[in-house]
Amino acid sequence: MTDNKATIKDEDGASPDWVELHNTGSSAVSLAGWKLTDSPDGADTWAFPPGVSLAPGQYAYIFCSGKNRNSPSSPLHTSFKLSSQDGYIGLLKPDGSLAQGLEFPEMPTDVSFGSIGGAGVVLAAEDRSPAQYALLAAPTPGKDNTGPRPGGPLIVGTTRTAAATPGSAISVEAQVTAQQNPLGSVELVYVAGYGAETAVPMTASGPTYSASFPATAVTPGALLRWYVRATDSQGGTSRDPAFVDDKERQYYGVIVPDPSDAASLPVLELYCADEKAPFSKDLVPGCSLQYNGSFYDNLLVGRRGVTSLNWPKPKIKIDSKQGKIFEMEPGLKVGEINLNSEWQEPGENTFMREPLVWEVFKQMGVQSLESFNLHMRLNGKYFGKFAFVEQMDEGSLKRWGYSVEPQAGPLWKSLSGEYSNLRWDIAPEAVQFYWKQYTVKGNNASDAQALVDFSRGLAGGAPGNPRSKYLFDAVNLPQVVNHMAAQTLILNQDRCTKNFYIYRDAPSGQWSMFPYDVESGFSIDRGLGGKPAPDYCILDCEQWNSPLYCDRGHPQDLTVRTPWALISAQYDLYSTGRKLLAGNSGGAARSLLQAANYSGLPADPDLDLTTLGPTPTGAPGTFNYLIDSILAVPRTRDMYFRRLRTLMDAFYPTGRLQSIVSVMHQQIRDEAKRDAAQWSNPGDPDRGFQQLVQEQMPIRRKQLYETYGPGGPNPLIPDAQAGSFQLAFGRLEPGASGFVEIRSPNGFAADISGYRLQGAVKFTFAAGTVIPANDSIFAAVDVGAFLKRTVSPKAGEGAFVVGNLDGRLLGVGASVQLVDGRGTILAST
Repeated sequence: MTDNKATIKDEDGASPDWVELHNTGSSAVSLAGWKLTDSPDGADTWAFPPGVSLAPGQYAYIFCSGKNRNSPSSPLHTSFKLSSQDGYIGLLKPDGSLAQGLEFPEMPTDVSFGSIGGAGVVLAAEDRSPAQYALLAAPTPGKDNTGPRPGGPLIVGTTRTAAATPGSAISVEAQVTAQQNPLGSVELVYVAGYGAETAVPMTASGPTYSASFPATAVTPGALLRWYVRATDSQGGTSRDPAFVDDKERQYYGVIVPDPSDAASLPVLELYCADEKAPFSKDLVPGCSLQYNGSFYDNLLVGRRGVTSLNWPKPKIKIDSKQGKIFEMEPGLKVGEINLNSEWQEPGENTFMREPLVWEVFKQMGVQSLESFNLHMRLNGKYFGKFAFVEQMDEGSLKRWGYSVEPQAGPLWKSLSGEYSNLRWDIAPEAVQFYWKQYTVKGNNASDAQALVDFSRGLAGGAPGNPRSKYLFDAVNLPQVVNHMAAQTLILNQDRCTKNFYIYRDAPSGQWSMFPYDVESGFSIDRGLGGKPAPDYCILDCEQWNSPLYCDRGHPQDLTVRTPWALISAQYDLYSTGRKLLAGNSGGAARSLLQAANYSGLPADPDLDLTTLGPTPTGAPGTFNYLIDSILAVPRTRDMYFRRLRTLMDAFYPTGRLQSIVSVMHQQIRDEAKRDAAQWSNPGDPDRGFQQLVQEQMPIRRKQLYETYGPGGPNPLIPDAQAGSFQLAFGRLEPGASGFVEIRSPNGFAADISGYRLQGAVKFTFAAGTVIPANDSIFAAVDVGAFLKRTVSPKAGEGAFVVGNLDGRLLGVGASVQLVDGRGTILAST
């Protein structure tokens, strides 16, 4: 069953898809090592655990939930979900050979598909003929199947799309079998473009029926769609695709490629009955799409964005209303496609900023959304170069290793340019106006209260837990620190008050922060060879270029606090090499820069800011309270600056950053030039590339190393980390709340990103894992359990905890090794 709503529930109270097995043999069958798969090539499999067997005649159902549970004493859940439309389920023997494979049709809600008089998948059978199977009159998990559901013949295996060649006929096949009554007629119903439907009889060869789409209709850029219709002797009719309501696909089909339209990027073909759909503020129905060898029908298309609504070239949203059907890359299925137009960027237009930033972030270890460049055609004609950007959801969280089953924690998207910056005095009932919740439908009151409580904790208002300790309990520090450092390195200006998600992990209770809408990355405020803007001098003014950006002293919006006019009046900022403010520094320059670098930090980082009155509004209030808290507490501040220095040394002197930029520019250059001509965009991808590699990146590198590095006028960033340093194991405690302690006796914060534990347990320290100076880190069996401990180390003490460990921690005598990024064993228990 692929659309279970009311038949059976799992142990979590959910109603996932399920598949049933039946042992029709006379002896018991051990299922240990047998596998289920949802792909004919067996690429994605789930294995039965030892200890599971079926007695003669016994039934067993397995939930196809994606929860991946394989305890023999509990309900079994596969690691995959079944397609909600039609698809495949296969049973593999322990040697990998196919025991049975079954193609199933689209199923209405709470309707099952299976063998008549048997079960969904029969262990003793090798027969793959669809004649044994039907949509059933009623689901009967654990019992013999009922007879077929009333209706027409069964249709499976219909050709969904084709490799069309202009001028050549397209053959469509389907397997059609009678159900309650003898078979009558089978027809191919096809339509070219948005014309009238044409029906032609299909020819039988056993259960397989075929007919051809006429060659005269197969022209370059044409939209060709079809379905198969079958009628029995009593007038019962069925069709494939079923199209039981207007949310489902209506046709299979293909968009014929145009050989004259050369593309150097992946091609996305879009067809809409209303050709103006991509420009509509409302989603317009009646669209089809072809991408990566798959065809999708009955889609909605419209314009997306806020500030971009007046751009000549639109940002586009393509929505299926059919679940996650779009396969954009292997393993990446999405329910909506977001396309950025790249019409306007800070500085010169590179035509690649969004996917470029995501690629850089990914290589820096930031938990990043998928994004890539596309060649797009609309209604058979070239439309432009666009950038696909993944919509963050539970699938993204699962890919990054977060536990989203049985229920993902609250995922919040910041919406407001001023009030979704984690300020502590937003009332729970007002959260819905400034944040959008994704992982729970509606506005869950307890989740809104948790967000408010988190915001108060960041301001020092957590009862009995001062900010310097609260951060270590409530925040996924490696993830947030790494995110902050990456944003700082490339200088993404538009990120303090919005353009981020926060997520509360249900098992641990810790919060993470994720970027989105990163098209302002590699920020610069002028054209190639130009002078800084007189007000928003993003790259040159300390308010924005400081590594302390987004704290209360460096808000996102323009303030009078930055003494830009005074500095620019006294120092030549436009000299050869575009020297920084302190490039020719004397005492006056140094004092001006230090005055500009007011951080606004209280002398006591544990001061409860909630007692000092309401949060500031207007430009002074456009900072980020999470970033401000991390920068206010010495331990976490040092962790951030150490990670920033690690990324600097990995990406600037090595040429790695410039290589990423150069490779992507070469990939998109020709497409970008064509796009600029198509939309009369004055930008030039070559000028955009030159500005990145000749201005933005060299200036940013010089700032970080010379202005904010050791010996600079504002020395915030430390020296490079030593190639080797001391680490040692401390305490080791077994049990559900157990841990391995690693001690750093060093007088500096030590970045151990990518280091590993091996032996009795396995664990890789995430990007951004930095042990504060003369401090410890606790690698826990279970972070959530560790934070519920009642004896030290425990929550409220500022213990830096990460996890979860894979394996069994047996206590004294357990063998665990700490291994660095080069594979060298640094310490052993």
